This record gives sequence, structure tokens and C-alpha cells, in this order.
Amino acid sequence: MHNHVIPAAALDLLRRDAGYGVTLDGDQWSGAHHVPFTVVASFHDPAAKITEMDAKGIGSAVVSCPPPLFFYDVSRDRSIELCEASNAGMAEFCTTHPERLRWLAHLPMQDPPHAVKAYQAALLQGCVGAAIGTSIAGQRLDEPEFEEFWVAAEQAGKPVLLHPAFNEPHRGLEPYYLQNVIGNPLETTITVERLICAGVFTRHPALRLVIVHGGGFLPYQAGRLAHACEVRPEITVPPSDVWQAFGQLYFDSLTHNTSALRYLTEHVGHNHVLLGTDLPFDMGGGSGHGLGRSARRAGTRRGRLGERDPPVRSGGYARSQRLDLAGRRALVPVLRGQAAERGENHAALRVLVWAVRIGA
Repeated sequence: MHNHVIPAAALDLLRRDAGYGVTLDGDQWSGAHHVPFTVVASFHDPAAKITEMDAKGIGSAVVSCPPPLFFYDVSRDRSIELCEASNAGMAEFCTTHPERLRWLAHLPMQDPPHAVKAYQAALLQGCVGAAIGTSIAGQRLDEPEFEEFWVAAEQAGKPVLLHPAFNEPHRGLEPYYLQNVIGNPLETTITVERLICAGVFTRHPALRLVIVHGGGFLPYQAGRLAHACEVRPEITVPPSDVWQAFGQLYFDSLTHNTSALRYLTEHVGHNHVLLGTDLPFDMGGGSGHGLGRSARRAGTRRGRLGERDPPVRSGGYARSQRLDLAGRRALVPVLRGQAAERGENHAALRVLVWAVRIGA
């Protein structure tokens, strides 16, 4: 999970239409709410993506479009055209290696009714879920106009990946790239906690979300939200809703620190942690080589969210709802190797790699 592509069809459209606000000078991207970056071959060339995966020890990947393609602030027609080009491009991209590649639908979320239609069309094209931004150009996903999307997502029975996008400006995060370093995990935390407070998980108990960058600050501050549910009148849901939401959440492993990953795994359960890489961006990391020997040592120890927390995983809910990305075919564990952080030796992670089911 959390592995990015920019299909050739989308790049062609961006080059033709200046209305998207993107400049592509050769392989150099600038514009569209993102710092400049190089569009390396693995963004759009399936062979290069497979080579990249092989180098990282990744057996299979579920690819999705990155935030620079979240054009939630352009016209409805432009957004729809871009999403259609992206979905067709990803479908074609993945047919080159169907045993190793699957894809998540790209949706025009500023128009929820059409986002639902686009998702339904993408399901027919073979997507195994959807990937959307945490903020829809300033609109929040817990707002009433997005309820029909959550209804459709639950009915689809496939996961929705949330990726930070359209982060709120914060003067304190400049000029050190902290809008990414701190802002992205913060944006994920805000979005998921708002969904909890608005009762989205309670209304849609079969909904499953994948959250990136190790879940932001959520796994480490959920207790604070639960406490606020007890003492603050602004929040109307009970503390139990916080812990129950963890049964519907899956977390990528991209923490850049083995101790943090160990904590995450012990507290949300190893079967709710997925390999995430953010490839091929420079803030990516993680690999099959980097996570697995430790997984073999970890056994099946189950973690806790805390002594006061309801056992949301031990009752069988999380086991029965283990991430199923469309599934009929079990993906063999891909995490191999010694967990390491910048060459340092660390104690074995308490991670057990579970097979992720991917639709054939």
C-alpha cells in the first residue's frame, strides 16, 4: 500500500491543458500544491515500477495516484477528465503485471455524487478500493455532503486509503519542510478524529480505511481523544467510539523509525499494519528487506491499546475484518530482512506479516 503512480495518460493531459496549473519541463514537475519533484520512470513505466519493487524486496503493490493529482480545486469537468484518465491509465498499468500490481481508484471528491459514480465505474475496471485526500480543498470528509460517498464506500466492501492533502497553512511549519514532516501526520490525525467525532465509523461499521505515515499521531494520542469524549461537551460520542474505530482502521508501516513501528504494531495489532513505502518520492522509505527477519522473530504476540481500552481486536472483530482488498488470492508475506534505521541495529520488531488478500 501507499505506492504511487502517475499514469502516462494523466501526464499527457496535464501537458495539454494549462488549466491544471502544472508545468512539466521534461521530467521536472512544478505546481499543483506540491514542491517541485522529478517524475522518475517508476511513476509511469510499469517495468521501472517492477524494478523498483524488486530492489526493495516488495513482491506485490497496490498503487494509487499521489496528492499532486488531487485536483479538488479545479473545475468539475477538469477533475472528472483527470480522474478518468488516471483510472484508465492505472488499469492499463496494472495489466502488465497482474500478479504483482493492483490499483486504487482516483475520484473527483469535490463532487460527491460524481465521485460515487466514478468509483462504481472504477470497480468495473478492476480497482480494489479508492484513494482520496484528507481534505477536499478545505472541505472536511465528516461534513454532511460526503455521507453519500461513505455509504457507497461501505457498500463497495473495499478499503479507502486516506492521504494527507490540502493541509491547512501554519506559519510555524515554514521554512523547514515541516508542512510535510509534521503537517502530513497532523492532517491524518485531524481527519480521522473528526470522522470519529462525527460518528462516521459508527454509522458505517463495515467501512475500512487505510491511513498512511503510521497513522499520523492517532495511535499515540487516541487516549487523549477518549478522555475528551468523557469531559468535553463539544464531543457527543462516547469514549468507546474511539477504540471501536481502530477495528476499522489499517495503518501503513511508514514511520521511519523501528521503535515507533514496534509501538504501532503492539498497540493496533500486527494484522492492522501494512507495508507502506510512499515510493518513489524522496520522503518514502521502508522495504521488504527492512522489515522481515524481525517479523519471523516476533511470533503472534497481540498488543493492547491500554489497560482502560476495550479489547477491540481480541473479540474477533479485527481478525474477521482483516484487510481484504477485493479478495480471492492471498498475497504471500513480502517482508524480509533485518529491521534497521539508518544502519543502526535495533531489537526485533513485534511485527507479524499477515497475508493481504487482493482481488484477482
